[in-house]
Amino acid sequence: MAIFNNIIKSDGNSLVRKPTSTFAGVVGFPLTYAVLPYAQINNLVGWFNNGDGVTTATGVSAWVDRISGASLAQATGALQPTYTQQVNTLNGKNNISFAATQTLSAGDVFDIGLNTGHTICWYGKIKTLNTNRSVLGKSNQGASPLTVAGEYKITGGGTTTISAQFFDTALRTTAAVSFDAANFFLYSLVIDRTANLLYLYINERAAASVAIAADLTTNYNNGSLFIQNNNNSGTLDSLEILVYQTALTQAEIAQNSIAMRGKYGQI
Repeated sequence: MAIFNNIIKSDGNSLVRKPTSTFAGVVGFPLTYAVLPYAQINNLVGWFNNGDGVTTATGVSAWVDRISGASLAQATGALQPTYTQQVNTLNGKNNISFAATQTLSAGDVFDIGLNTGHTICWYGKIKTLNTNRSVLGKSNQGASPLTVAGEYKITGGGTTTISAQFFDTALRTTAAVSFDAANFFLYSLVIDRTANLLYLYINERAAASVAIAADLTTNYNNGSLFIQNNNNSGTLDSLEILVYQTALTQAEIAQNSIAMRGKYGQI
């Protein structure tokens, strides 16, 4: 099993924190130190966990992924999102709040490569958004449609809607669907290269889909930025991000959605 920052990833098991006391070890694995207490498939490659690996300066200067150590970072103080700890309405969890000009980026990480699928899951609240502005994804096109093979993002479909985008041989964009600006949801983008479909999920619901190229031979290693909230994209509250090198099924998306809502008291 892999260990990074005291997080243990056991194949087909939960993610758990390595015991830091004799008491924790005696009581037993994983009850006293589970940190993502539901089964995760082996292709989980990125996990920006709530409250873990966050460095603050003016605002959030870095948010470190607990699996591989990739860091969503921002060196410029004015562009750093605001960090609020122990929010009562979120089960005492922490919130990263992005204003319209604030962004975090991680560089060349989380490529699709030659994998048969790819998934990003983001639990948060979209408060305001504009057309084509990125919420989360791998792209240099913050305020424009994607133009590079392998880029993907959850993006604004309009001022009150979102869509999923992926560029293979051309731009593929799902139909725009409405978001609820008052509540937190699990928003998921799923690239299924075996079924040749791009999906956008809101919680457990497959909200929209569109066909993508029937091609498993292209290596989608695009080298662009992995970002949360491009400059001038809108305003949002961010709680957690999961990245997988596989296309999650609807049942797996549902499992994540139910667990997230329970974790943050949003049921």
